[in-house]
Amino acid sequence: MNPQVSAVWRWLRDVPCETVATPPDTTPSTPSGDLKRKRIMTTRSTSPAKRHRVLDDADNVHPNQIAAATPVTELTEGTRLSYLSSSRASKRAASPVRDLLNDLRASRPAVFCELPYTIPLPENAAALFTSLTQGLHEQVIPIGLKDRISACFPLMANDIPDSAYDDTNNPSDRELDVLWETIMEIMREARVCSRYQKDESAWCIKVVYPMLHLAFKGSMLKAESVQTQTINPELLPIMPKIHRVQKKCDYAFYFHEDTQQVSDLYDALTCAGAGDVLSQTTDSHTKRRLLFSGLEVKHKNGGKDEAPAQLATWIVAGMKNTRKLWSQSSEEVHSYCDLPPMVG
Repeated sequence: MNPQVSAVWRWLRDVPCETVATPPDTTPSTPSGDLKRKRIMTTRSTSPAKRHRVLDDADNVHPNQIAAATPVTELTEGTRLSYLSSSRASKRAASPVRDLLNDLRASRPAVFCELPYTIPLPENAAALFTSLTQGLHEQVIPIGLKDRISACFPLMANDIPDSAYDDTNNPSDRELDVLWETIMEIMREARVCSRYQKDESAWCIKVVYPMLHLAFKGSMLKAESVQTQTINPELLPIMPKIHRVQKKCDYAFYFHEDTQQVSDLYDALTCAGAGDVLSQTTDSHTKRRLLFSGLEVKHKNGGKDEAPAQLATWIVAGMKNTRKLWSQSSEEVHSYCDLPPMVG
């Protein structure tokens, strides 16, 4: 095929060439014309020079529009466009979360937010995983709420298996009313947080903590907010650039002292001189509590990479603190594999 007859060549052939500007008329001027031109120039020189007003972008913007911060260039046949220089070109910002995840892998001790294929899951961690997943969704809803759920949320009720209802515990009608109203209030707050894109603090105060308080009711567990507290720097992993990063979760759990067994344990630790520092925080209250596990709250559809990094840093500090407490009662040095697993 002759390239001269291709579509590209035909297009190039038909493109009009750039026209050359016509030179000014060089016809000799007459004496009368020179006199007239001189008179005009003399008249103009007596008036002050005027600058053409340059319209701002906002002058040509409709009230319902937003003026752009960049200048606007009118495109004509003589307009020449050029590429932006490298200094003006926009650059994608580096992700601090990705840097943190990579630094945790290279820290001392090394912290992995995923299980490497070459490292088997420790037996105690595997046993804990099995214990938590067995019967996870069974007998968690009082049977007395089944009819209310079916009436108010018919679509949701179809997805709830019968094994999720608990028929061994029969609370009174008054207790069911209070429980149902509490659940409905939590759901209303969750709907508001989701609809108006509220931040993590709103989710914590309005949804997460009331839900934890309801779940722990009648048990030995309590949730403690550690959002504004600081981790002991000595327990933080050392990053490659010899710095320690303060990343923590929103809530941790502990056994409250209302039961005699837990109260006796704290008394024994205090008598042994070990009751002043029991957790990984530096807060005057929570450092005297045996905190474990962790819960990180993120806004809707957000922070899926940042949350594991925060939980990992918090849990690593807790495991190092457990190892430190363990060494106070024994001269033997225990490895991290011997420590009880933590959940986050």
